[in-house]
This record gives sequence, C-alpha cells and structure tokens, in this order.
Amino acid sequence: MTDSETKQKYINRAKSGQSDLSDLALKQMVVGLEHEYLDRNRDSLDRKISQIRHQIEDEEYSEQAQVEVFPTSRSTIDKTQTNESLQYRLQDLNYQIERAEQNLEQQFQTINELIKQNQDFKQQIIIEKSFDKKYQSNIDIDNRVSNLLERLIFE
Repeated sequence: MTDSETKQKYINRAKSGQSDLSDLALKQMVVGLEHEYLDRNRDSLDRKISQIRHQIEDEEYSEQAQVEVFPTSRSTIDKTQTNESLQYRLQDLNYQIERAEQNLEQQFQTINELIKQNQDFKQQIIIEKSFDKKYQSNIDIDNRVSNLLERLIFE
C-alpha cells in the first residue's frame, strides 16, 4: 500500500468515525507521511545533483588533460580562446545589429503605410462631409420649396 493510499485510508476512517486515532494523531500521521515523501524526494535530488557535479568535474578534468597534452602554454590557449570567443561575440553582435536595422526598416515601412492610409481616410472623410453637405443642402432646398408650396396653397 502506498503512502497516499495509507493516508487516504486513515482520512476516510476519521471521516466515517471508525478511527481510533484522535484528530491530532491523524494529522501528525499525515504530516509524518508527507515528511517521509519529501525526504525521499530530497535524497533523490541530492543524488542527481551529485551525479551532475561529478560529470562536470570529469569534463573539466578531461579538458585540462587535453590542454596539458599540447606543448603550448596555458596563457596562449586562454588568449586564443578569448580571441575566438570575442570574434564569435562580435559576429553575434553584428548579426543582431543587422536584424535591428531590418526591423527598423520594416517599422518605417509600416509607419509610412499607416500614414498613407490615414491620409486616404482623411480624404474619404472630406469627400463624405462634402457629400453630406450637398445632400443636406438638397434637403434644405426641398424643405423650403415644400414650405413655399404649402403657403401658396393655403393662401
């Protein structure tokens, strides 16, 4: 029976009133089971961490052994590695700059397109307002004519 099954068994007994244990004893048992579970997990994690540390140490040792095989000095190797890493970093930065320039160019194009759309939209609004004014003017003229006709008819 697993810890969770045991815990559930005691909880069910306590809920049904069949338990000989008091609530405090039941809680202590559940907490104890949880602590055991956590301790086992902690031990497992400690073992994994230890394995990873040993792997890292083994890799470092093998790298040191490879470096010692070559007749060059450690400082020459460090300088070479530093130069290579700086060159890679410079290439990476140049690439990032190129990408940023491309992104800026795309953003400028998008902004220009939005400006053009905004201008087109403004022109459309002006045309619609002009049409609305003409339409309103026609309505006003129609209203005046009908008012005049009504006056003529009633007079």
